[in-house]
Amino acid sequence: MKKYEEPINRRVMRQFLIGPFLMGSTLLVCSAISFLVKNANSTQSTIDIRILAFLILTVGFVSTVLVSIRRLFRELLQAKDYFTSIFSSMSNFVIVTDERGNISTVNQSMLESLGHSELDLKGKAIQSLISSKATNPFEKLNLDEGSGEGMIHEVETVFVTKSGEQIPVLLSSSMLKNSEGRVSGMVCLAQDITERKRSETEKQDMQAQLIQASKLASLGTIGSGVAHELNNPLTIVKASAELIRDNIEDKAIVMDSLKEIIHSANRMKKITDHLRTFARESKKDDWVPTDVNEPIRNSLVLLKQKLSTENVELSLSLADDLPPIWGDSNQLESVFQNLLTNSRDAFEEVHDDRVRRIEISSQPLAEDKGIVVTYKDNACGMPEEVIKKIFDPFFTTKEVGKGTGLGMSILHGIIQKHRGTLKLSSKVGEGTQFVFEFPPDRRSKGRRRAAPSASSAIETSLTPVRSQSGPLPKLLIVDDEVKIGRLLALM
Repeated sequence: MKKYEEPINRRVMRQFLIGPFLMGSTLLVCSAISFLVKNANSTQSTIDIRILAFLILTVGFVSTVLVSIRRLFRELLQAKDYFTSIFSSMSNFVIVTDERGNISTVNQSMLESLGHSELDLKGKAIQSLISSKATNPFEKLNLDEGSGEGMIHEVETVFVTKSGEQIPVLLSSSMLKNSEGRVSGMVCLAQDITERKRSETEKQDMQAQLIQASKLASLGTIGSGVAHELNNPLTIVKASAELIRDNIEDKAIVMDSLKEIIHSANRMKKITDHLRTFARESKKDDWVPTDVNEPIRNSLVLLKQKLSTENVELSLSLADDLPPIWGDSNQLESVFQNLLTNSRDAFEEVHDDRVRRIEISSQPLAEDKGIVVTYKDNACGMPEEVIKKIFDPFFTTKEVGKGTGLGMSILHGIIQKHRGTLKLSSKVGEGTQFVFEFPPDRRSKGRRRAAPSASSAIETSLTPVRSQSGPLPKLLIVDDEVKIGRLLALM
């Protein structure tokens, strides 16, 4: 039996068919077709050659597509690895959720900081990461609406770790949308701001210490004025007491003298109470809805007499029923005390016969936008180069020993803490003007009622309470001054 031999054209076709499939080369396909045409014998029909050529072209096209797909797949894997590398190496926390707000993916940095594994977090609601005592920015977001609106932009909140530790973060988020434009999830970026918060706390503590030092320095500056303010009522008390001693039988003189003693004592008490309040260190509880006129008036308690003796006229134009601002009256008082002290020093450089004058005014801004306070003097003024540096720490134009250069820097910091703005204008030889604007306190519906002082509380408690029947209630009095205790016991 004769052994079957495959025709040469078929062998060639098979070889050239396999070549394009493996190589995916169009050039090889064209070469295969050309070779078949040249080597075709007379017994093979033209139709067979065309069919073979078509098959070779088809296989070559498919192989080219497959090679392209393989290349694209390889590039896609590279892109995936590149994205995964970036996602994993980011120091900020990255969270991806589904359309229901459940966590689908988080990056390695977040897992390490929160102490969770990916399985711990996957499928949990993103709200579960937020501390119950912190602001939850996701409460008002409704992913089911599908609008994609309501993005979160840099909102401070607190994440809770697996061990219960709290981590302050700055959170932002954006909606993910599918091809139909509907929300398919959310991507969140959170920055750990623990160090920033610590730095802010340290800065606030340092500023509080500087404010306290500035207030104590102010007390040293106005010490002579305080002595004068206390000496006058003390003189009245002493003279009235001597009148009573010498005219004990004259009831009219005794009563008038006693009224003077009580009035002078209240005056001295007001000064000492104010000194004690002003000198104490400010606390967070001191921030309340505040009538800005109050610290302005309080700043004059210790300086008004000093300014008067130096022939400085003081003009106050304070509007009534101003909307309250959120602030610390004690700190604001130090602002105006600093300005008054600087004006007094500036008047020492004035050597003409002008009427020395300080004007302070307050008025509401239009459309309930807040309050504007204007402070103006007609002292020596400042040149432009001084104005540019006036709020720099440790910058001063005073002689060594007369100024620390911290007063205006602290003043500027206090105004910023009260969310206020400051505008300064000055002209050499004519004077200086400060304009402060404060936003209103939207949390307060009415004007602030001053809390009773400790002394007024004591006075109230000492008012005799007479019951309709039975003995009077007894009150235990403890004081380090024996004579005060005896006097109170007799009241």
